[in-house]
Amino acid sequence: MEKVDYDARLHAVYAAGRQMSPAARRTWTDAFARHLPPTRRWPGSIWARAPGA
Repeated sequence: MEKVDYDARLHAVYAAGRQMSPAARRTWTDAFARHLPPTRRWPGSIWARAPGA
């Protein structure tokens, strides 16, 4: 078995490899949203839900 050099390559691709795809992120967001109470819609807030959500 070869020795793994974590400093040479793994650190460079680790973050990209564990990143969720936009579709997976949306799936999780929708799943959580079904269990959360309605939120206030504050203009410009990143936490505001879209109308009808």
